[in-house]
Amino acid sequence: MAPFIGACVKSLQWIDGIFIFDDHSTDRSLETAQQYSSVPIKFERSSANDVAFRKGELENRNYILSRAFQELNVDAMVIIDADEMLSSLIKPKIIDLLNDSDADSIAFSTWHLYDEKRYLHFWETVINGVKMIDPHTRIVKPGKRFAPLFNDGSHPILVATSATRCFHEPYHFHLKYHCRSKFPNYSIYFLPERLEFSDVVPHLRELPFNLPQDIKSALSVIDWDKMPFYKETPHHTLQRVKFTDSSEALVHPRDKENL
Repeated sequence: MAPFIGACVKSLQWIDGIFIFDDHSTDRSLETAQQYSSVPIKFERSSANDVAFRKGELENRNYILSRAFQELNVDAMVIIDADEMLSSLIKPKIIDLLNDSDADSIAFSTWHLYDEKRYLHFWETVINGVKMIDPHTRIVKPGKRFAPLFNDGSHPILVATSATRCFHEPYHFHLKYHCRSKFPNYSIYFLPERLEFSDVVPHLRELPFNLPQDIKSALSVIDWDKMPFYKETPHHTLQRVKFTDSSEALVHPRDKENL
């Protein structure tokens, strides 16, 4: 994740502290993160014999969440992967969360960037009356735990409840499906491992907003031309079945059982 982690950390310079869990990296990810952060970083390297996606992503995510709360001693945690960015525009919502004794978390739409004007649109759903796209619960008070999204135990998520505040706003951005990314697709099961324009065009939409300035600034540190081609990934892969109708991709997995 070294090609992306600088942008990730740069987008988080509005928070109080960072905890990084290094899962057997060999690409100087930590050094890159430190280069782009004036926020203190606490760091822990995995002691497991294998990477999290082989050992068990659910177990690891819950361990990391607990350790981060212990190490940072905070009232709320921002959870983010190294190929994501979170705009400072969310900060007032976090302050409101801390002042609301009835709320325990915040969920928001994920904007899977294809370029600075377009994103991949899929997995619509409604939670607590708010329509969102591929929502992630990524800001929590202590006590939240990850649970699997799929029946095979994969894709751990923090399940939104009635105590989750939900937003469809320009906060959370994902980088891995960017048109210049050289990472393989491992999680969007209806798209092939290597994305061509013809694969994604049925799901492409214009962003309904201009990118926040802090996200633009974070994006600018990615050197796409020097990004190596990643031949493989340790991540869990599902059987890939391409939809005959792109509208099928709009149904979020959490809603499929209700159809």
